[in-house]
Amino acid sequence: MRIVQRLVFVGLATAYILTGGVTSGMAMAQTAVPGGSRAPSLDAKAQSEVVEAAAKALTDKYIFPDKAAVSAALIRDNLQNGRYAGLDREGFAKRLTDDLRGVTHDKHLNVTLEGAPPPVDAPPQAQPPATMFGFERADRLKGNIGYVKLNGFHPPEALSVVADALMPKLARTKALIIDMRDNHGGDPAGVSRLVSFFVAAGAPVHVNDIVWRKAGTDEYSRETFSTSPTAATYRNKPVYVLTGPGTFSGGEEFSYDMQVMKLATLVGETTGGGSNPGDEAPLGAGFAIFLPNGRAENPITKGNWEGVGVKPDISVPADRAFATAYAAALRATHQKQAAAAVPDPVSIERLLVLRTKAYPQGEAYIRREIDGLVKGEHAFDILSPAVAAALKGPVPAGLRTMMQALGPVQSVRFVKVDPLGSDEYEVTFAHSEQIWILAINEAGKIIIFNFRPK
Repeated sequence: MRIVQRLVFVGLATAYILTGGVTSGMAMAQTAVPGGSRAPSLDAKAQSEVVEAAAKALTDKYIFPDKAAVSAALIRDNLQNGRYAGLDREGFAKRLTDDLRGVTHDKHLNVTLEGAPPPVDAPPQAQPPATMFGFERADRLKGNIGYVKLNGFHPPEALSVVADALMPKLARTKALIIDMRDNHGGDPAGVSRLVSFFVAAGAPVHVNDIVWRKAGTDEYSRETFSTSPTAATYRNKPVYVLTGPGTFSGGEEFSYDMQVMKLATLVGETTGGGSNPGDEAPLGAGFAIFLPNGRAENPITKGNWEGVGVKPDISVPADRAFATAYAAALRATHQKQAAAAVPDPVSIERLLVLRTKAYPQGEAYIRREIDGLVKGEHAFDILSPAVAAALKGPVPAGLRTMMQALGPVQSVRFVKVDPLGSDEYEVTFAHSEQIWILAINEAGKIIIFNFRPK
């Protein structure tokens, strides 16, 4: 059963947090790409199948129908004129992506081999750094300056597990630096949740909209994102957001929102320039397309950063952004400047401790949820309200049949805390093995679970 991606700003590969056809978040993952430069070229039938599927998907769903029509005509013409002949699988995916982006100039739009994460126009990392739901570190620096590094936006429920614990500590600092230089995106609701800590308490503040195209039509709907109440606020103090070419999608939205709402000073380089959210769709023959069917619209500017990026207030090379922001924070708080290119020499307290041990209830929860899937009913009492609401109703018949075919559970073994802060387990059934990913909030409820074949 294929699980369909919901939303959003990507650059992070999707983490399928819920099962049964629903997703609610993002996670960073490195997925092996099948094929490669040595794979044989595709036959004409397979290429035709992929091109026609891509053209139809564009025509039906792409956020800009006029560009969709031009793009679809281009790739059909290129196919007919033999411009894709002789390409291997990887080369064909890249050529289609280049052709489509040549018309749309949309950095989210791309064709991939199925299972590969959408590429980000930033240097890839062989192994993503360990985080807790996107938070890589949080420190108190010399001069009582706060520092937070966030690499991706999880849904509010997961992001809040960390943010709600950190912000009361950071609220005692004199100024705050938020490092978005490696933030490749995520859930826009998570973006609005983080913005919530920087606005005045009271009525919700309108942060961002996404305008969605209704499939197969030229009609649109609007989704609105606003702030929500927080346990701590960071107001009337200097805030600096670090940006660079690796700041993409949802990372850009946070930077853009904070800038136009006059909540922060941006320091660094112009960001990547991708603002159109969307979904992944299969094209056949082992290919898929990430197809933006929405566009961000800021309520203040009535625009977004698509194609141009977010321009910093203080322009410096990204690798000098921290030193520049730290010096500015010290000056703004009337302190003597201390030279530091990176936080380590001036860090006096680490505020974020990453988990290294399994959740105590993790194995029991996995066994309970597997038992529920087999019987056709989720274990709702151990699910968070958001997860329970998304999974309301019986387990889909196909999923239940699949789980029943695996046979009884033989063992559940904790492997590690993964780079995103969730627990990874190997589950051995009588007839197969799976990898399960699990995260639990402070109330003891599941906020993330997903599984895949081992």
